[in-house]
Amino acid sequence: MAFLTHIKTKYSIWLVLVVITASSVFITSRYFKQGYFQDLRTRITGTRLLDAHKSAYFYKWQLGDDIRLLNFTERQTEIVNGNTVTPIVLLFTNYLHRLAYWQIVVIWYALGYLSLLSILLLIAQKIASHQYTKHQFLFAIACLFPFIVGWRFHCSSGQIYIHYTLLAVASLYAYTKNKKILAAILAGIVTAARLPYIIVFVPLFLFKKNNKMVVPYLAIIIVLCTVTSLTYGTQVWIDYFKAMPFYGFENMGTIPNIRNAFTINLPSYLEGMPTFKTPELVAYERLDTADIFSVQKLLILLHLPSSAAVLYTMYVFVMGLVFLFINKWHTRFYQQQKLFILFAMLLLLLLEYFLPARRYNYNFVQFLVIISVIVFFDIGMSQLAKWLLAIGILLNIFRVSWIPESYSLGEVLCIGAVMLTIIQSRKYEGSTTNAFNVVGGFVNKLLALLP
Repeated sequence: MAFLTHIKTKYSIWLVLVVITASSVFITSRYFKQGYFQDLRTRITGTRLLDAHKSAYFYKWQLGDDIRLLNFTERQTEIVNGNTVTPIVLLFTNYLHRLAYWQIVVIWYALGYLSLLSILLLIAQKIASHQYTKHQFLFAIACLFPFIVGWRFHCSSGQIYIHYTLLAVASLYAYTKNKKILAAILAGIVTAARLPYIIVFVPLFLFKKNNKMVVPYLAIIIVLCTVTSLTYGTQVWIDYFKAMPFYGFENMGTIPNIRNAFTINLPSYLEGMPTFKTPELVAYERLDTADIFSVQKLLILLHLPSSAAVLYTMYVFVMGLVFLFINKWHTRFYQQQKLFILFAMLLLLLLEYFLPARRYNYNFVQFLVIISVIVFFDIGMSQLAKWLLAIGILLNIFRVSWIPESYSLGEVLCIGAVMLTIIQSRKYEGSTTNAFNVVGGFVNKLLALLP
């Protein structure tokens, strides 16, 4: 009888996740006819350019070139072509670029949902295997991510952040299972693909018994860089580091445009995908989002300096204030490994608000790493922190027209919940709250016997 109950519960989890996924797919699948998954097109074009022995970061399509090398979103008036990912990411997409673009879109779309489901399963597995009953509500919150505006935008643009998130979550999961070599390798991969993740994983090496993680962490980064150089040549790295400052300069309006640009007349469909965006999708992608340019506009309005150096200085200043504020209420919190990792992930999310690059709602899917840290390391949350998190996520699902910048406000509330969690961690360590017992009880029935 116990075995039958075990099987029933196991399949109940899968049933819930299948229903959630199917509902989300129903919402996002319409983007196949509304746009061309612009960010994915940029990366695939970059890989194709490297295969054609052209610069993945500076080359612009010219009349007479293979139409497959055309990035629909590249602006002919700018010096760079829109590709911002590292050469290692282009190496990972190398196996796709020879397919027709519509096939690449379908595969990438499916891989995105596969990564999202994998994250949810890892969270569910951890809660069930360790009977972390106080974290059942967090699993319910994680299950709402397929419906947040950031995920829908992630799907419509063909973004890659969910794959970074999976690698980070899988690394932390392996770490809590004492598989530190595997954790270090996964951490090295995500750091090589997206450098800011070094903020999250290097702190792990500062604690005792983690020294053996340093070698595999650095080794996998060196191997990936070497393989990329052997595949595409060292020039790809030179172009990458040369191109990145231009995005900051152009986004900050400190570099002139190219005057000898020409207009490209595109057919309505190319490689099985539209080359246009419907007005509905354009309006949707212009929804409010918080980034450094919101701050820059405010500085300009106040007639204050707004250079990149000023913005980076502001980031350091804000991070210092955050550290001092948390440390005031939880002295020496940084000596606790799990709180230090949570704080490091908080710094990563806040860093993206201060980078001189456009930040959109899809970046917020990385908040799943924070949820995973809280669950994997069994960090207690107060009732107030849970309410802030719940309201923040709901504001990222439902647009509230009478609240200015409601999506951005939702992100701020979620970040506030993390800060409160660090501050109150001692008080709520090992405790449970009763404000969400209804949700927690339901989730508990699904998770209790999951292997």
